[in-house]
Amino acid sequence: MNDGVPEDMRKALRAQGKSPMLGAFPPRIGRCRALGLAAVFPPHQPQPRTLQNATEDWMPMTPLAASPEPYEDVEIIIYRLSQQWTELWNSGQIDKVVDLYAKDALYLPARHDPIHGRSNIRKFLLGPMQQGATDFALEISFIQRAGDLAYDVGRYSINLPQPDGTKKRDQGRYLVVWQRQAAGDWRMLVFAAWSSEQPQQ
Repeated sequence: MNDGVPEDMRKALRAQGKSPMLGAFPPRIGRCRALGLAAVFPPHQPQPRTLQNATEDWMPMTPLAASPEPYEDVEIIIYRLSQQWTELWNSGQIDKVVDLYAKDALYLPARHDPIHGRSNIRKFLLGPMQQGATDFALEISFIQRAGDLAYDVGRYSINLPQPDGTKKRDQGRYLVVWQRQAAGDWRMLVFAAWSSEQPQQ
């Protein structure tokens, strides 16, 4: 694999039960591009951590526990699931959208109380879907994993219907926490931190 990790260091990391894609090395975009997946990964340029670049650059994380799956495989899984989520939303398949959430998932929409569980999440999402919210898109900035949890951070955009019958593009930042289920599949555990860049009406 040509991901910039020296082979001797790769072997040493594996001997310690660590993935060569964690630690000092950021995730690479090569495999994502080969699979035709949309992704945005900033090139790794080590620099002193500041309050400003801490929110803009990749931040290394040590896994909480060894995992049977390589980190780079989880990265691809999450990209595919995120792509699937947007495709299902844009085609109006609410039941399949909700199936991507864990049974005890938590949804944290902007300016709204927390929503617990699949059935309640379905009721909430059905509203904007039926009202005509369309062209939903996610642009993932980075993914991190810690044992059976992983999270991705990025930007979202969606067309929202307006009272005059037009649509307005809303965009902002988001955070999703994923959980590896007992069967080995990954589901959304928390869909949180919608941070719209549009002023509140």
